Amino acid sequence: MKQWVNEVYNAPISVNLKEHLLNDLGLSSDDKKILLSVMEHSGDSNYHYDNTGIPKERFDRKLININLTVFTELIRLSNRYLQEKQH
Repeated sequence: MKQWVNEVYNAPISVNLKEHLLNDLGLSSDDKKILLSVMEHSGDSNYHYDNTGIPKERFDRKLININLTVFTELIRLSNRYLQEKQH
């Protein structure tokens, strides 16, 4: 796993945002396992494969999709915040 993944997901995050990302984006149960693992633990890829019980190839493929989903949502929320702030 790339170091930046650990750095991004282990950054301080509000409980509300964490719950929103886990519960409001339509993630599958495996997606949620992966997201929780990278949010709660800093470790190498093998740690996360073992922690989630998801095989390497599937985990890596799903993590790419999760990253896209999470970053798209963060941009959407940022845009909404900025629009509301202007009014």
